[in-house]
Amino acid sequence: YKREWYLQWYSTRQRSLMSTKLKNIVSVEVAPFPAKRIDDLKARITRLLEDQKECACIQVIPTFNAELSRILYAFSCFDKSVSFDENSGIYRIKVIYMRDDSEFLLSKIRFLGLRVKIVEGEHLKRRMLKSAAMAIDRYGE
Repeated sequence: YKREWYLQWYSTRQRSLMSTKLKNIVSVEVAPFPAKRIDDLKARITRLLEDQKECACIQVIPTFNAELSRILYAFSCFDKSVSFDENSGIYRIKVIYMRDDSEFLLSKIRFLGLRVKIVEGEHLKRRMLKSAAMAIDRYGE
């Protein structure tokens, strides 16, 4: 899964967040903007960004606890927090990501293979189940 860089920006005409690949931007120019609208637009953009956030909980299989730093490195581009349950010896990684980045997050989880398991995040679970079913259909047992 190849990751490309995008500029995310707010279109005042369409009143929505837009994204443009950085390699497609040829030039940028400054345009005047009324100062009295800035606070309103900041609040709107913050609301739109918050609405796009998703959360998932990834459990590290205890056999692979020694590889925690490698596992965390795979999630380094996401906002995350780690908790450890001493009784069970289980690490859980809470990952916060933008809805558009779900396939990228899934590619990271697939890369880690048997080391991790999705325990919260229904969308990710469904997508992982679907891709696993497709692989089984293609390659058999």
